[in-house]
Amino acid sequence: METWALMKKFSVVVLCALMMVLLAADVQKTNALALPPIVCDPQALSSCTPAIFFGFPPSTDCCNSLRALQPCFCEFIRNPTFGQFISSPNAQKLAKACNVTIPTNCTRN
Repeated sequence: METWALMKKFSVVVLCALMMVLLAADVQKTNALALPPIVCDPQALSSCTPAIFFGFPPSTDCCNSLRALQPCFCEFIRNPTFGQFISSPNAQKLAKACNVTIPTNCTRN
């Protein structure tokens, strides 16, 4: 009877250790799948040039880039070089066509 109790305790310890290993592996896998930080590079919007400068319909690449860089819009708006383009009528049409919102409440630095 004592052997059975000892085996039962051993099994519980082994099961707990296995669960800890699996949980640790899951955490590492989740960290590995984390998205890389967004780099606010206006050059990534080069596919949008025809839409911004000439009012052409945006390409799929343009809309995808615009969505990916949405967290950067305030930075772009505050930049004197790019701010004028973001607030242009063509940029507003582009944002609407890509179903992207350009923020209006960016604080100035």
